[in-house]
Amino acid sequence: EPYSIAIVIADFLEDQRQSFNISIYATDISRQALKEAKAGIYSPKDVEGLSDGILENYFNHNNGHYEVTTDIKQMLHFSYFDLTTIARPPFMNLDLIFCCNVLIYLQRQLQERVLDMLYHSLHSQGYLILGEAETLPNSLHKKLGCLDRKAKIYKKIGIN
Repeated sequence: EPYSIAIVIADFLEDQRQSFNISIYATDISRQALKEAKAGIYSPKDVEGLSDGILENYFNHNNGHYEVTTDIKQMLHFSYFDLTTIARPPFMNLDLIFCCNVLIYLQRQLQERVLDMLYHSLHSQGYLILGEAETLPNSLHKKLGCLDRKAKIYKKIGIN
């Protein structure tokens, strides 16, 4: 959830956030999902469990729904992206890529191609976070160091 990531970053940085140029690129193959996500509108049930501080600081309560604040929305850029048909990465020099619960739907050869593309999209010291069910192919084990095996957090160490 891109808004969750933006809120965690904003909450962590607090007043220092303005010192950083934060851009979160949220992509999906479903244009409808992108449209709904971009709106940033959630029902009371959707935000159950969020602290009062998070709701007060990062959401506006309108007409029985919660809408993500404009300053959080401005951190995000939504775009259509099909991992399976793009040969070149659309974004380069990324500090962090989350690729969670997508690869499990692809055959192994396509998984390897997608992961290689994501690797090349990373900044020289970038991080890759995979979903619980995903694994790195052998070809990337020497290029991505494992920082946390359980959380599936990897750091780019290769030069290629």
